[in-house]
Order: sequence, then C-alpha cells, then structure tokens
Amino acid sequence: MRPANRILSVGIVLLLTSTFLLIPNLAPAVTHTVNQVGITFDPAEITIEVGDTVEWVWSALSHTVTSGTDLSDPNVGLLFDDPLTSAAPIVSYTFLEAGDQDYFCRPHLLVGMTGVVHVIAASAVGDTPAHTAMQLLPNAPNPFNPSTRITFDLSPEREGAVAVSLKVFDLQGHLVRVLMDKSVAAKRQIVVWDGRNQLGQASPSGVYVYRLSAGGQTLSRLMTLAK
Repeated sequence: MRPANRILSVGIVLLLTSTFLLIPNLAPAVTHTVNQVGITFDPAEITIEVGDTVEWVWSALSHTVTSGTDLSDPNVGLLFDDPLTSAAPIVSYTFLEAGDQDYFCRPHLLVGMTGVVHVIAASAVGDTPAHTAMQLLPNAPNPFNPSTRITFDLSPEREGAVAVSLKVFDLQGHLVRVLMDKSVAAKRQIVVWDGRNQLGQASPSGVYVYRLSAGGQTLSRLMTLAK
C-alpha cells in the first residue's frame, strides 16, 4: 500500500472510531404491558423511558386507546386513536418524546376509563437506570389446569438483590394471590401458581392477570385457568 493511501486509511479508521465513541450507549428499549380489565386500564399509570413501547391488551367488550385528556382536548387522538377489541386485541405505541401523555377509552370515558404514561429521558448504560430492564414471559402451559409456570428475567446488570412483587388478579381487579413479595437475585426466576387463592381455595375457571413489579417498572400478562 502506498504511504498516502495508508495515511488516508488510518485517518478514516480514527474518524469512525471517534464518531462511534461520541454516540451515547443507551439502555435497551423495553415493552410495557397495560391490560384492559373490565372498564379500567391496568395499571392506569406507568413510567417509561423515551424509546420504550406500551402495549395495551384487550380482554372483553369494545374499547379504544385514545391519546388526550378527554373529548374537549384540541389534540385528542393526535398520537393514537385505535380500537381495542376482539378483532384488534393489542394496541402498540412507541414513545419518542419525554413528557406525560394522558389517554382514555372513548366509550367509557364518563365512567373513568383513563390512564397516563409518564415518559422520562432514556438513561445511558452506566448511569442509574430509571427502571429495571426486565421481561415477563408468557406463562406455560396456557390455558392450564391445575398449575402453570410464570417466568421472568431481571436485568443481570443490576448488582445485589431486587425487590420483586408478583401478584395474580381477576379481571375485576381483585387480588387473588401474592406469588412473590421479596428481594431476589437479578436473574431468571420461575414461579408456579397452583390455581389457588390466598386462602388456599381453588380459583374458578377464567382469565386472570399476573403482574410483575420491580425497580419502578410494572409488566402484566393474561393467563387462562380452564377446568
């Protein structure tokens, strides 16, 4: 290679390397789940980071997920205004700007079916994260009888134990069972629900919500007990 070409190649490498170093190393984006439970959004209030995605999951009746405070908001439906029904059981939106975003269900606004997403600036790797980067996996088997396994992953980058709450609710929002409420190691955890409530009684057939909370983040999924 000629000296001039060698100098040019080295310069390009140095330029690309310095440019790469200037790019912030952001924490991975997370998908958060909000379940439609009766005529409520569950949880109705969540905090996420810029770049995270929220998925609203349908369970019954017909609803919408509409951005804005109410029908008088001049920006109503500007960001999203989607049906949440049996034909469209999931609404997904990725938030790219920080700030608070109110939303509501058009058919059930007057009975208080509203929610809010608090979007904060994304944290860089090495900074204290705003939430635990965790995953709540689908339970297995599903549908199940009499028991099912619930698996979740906590961020391995966290040091020490993480305070975790894992609870089961019915679709009316009533607490059925506390499966975990303690600090555990930040790694994959598997918890078994035997289909019984807090009193040890067998729960009836139906759809249930299992909700995981840790490090300021809340994730939820649906499972079906079929007898």
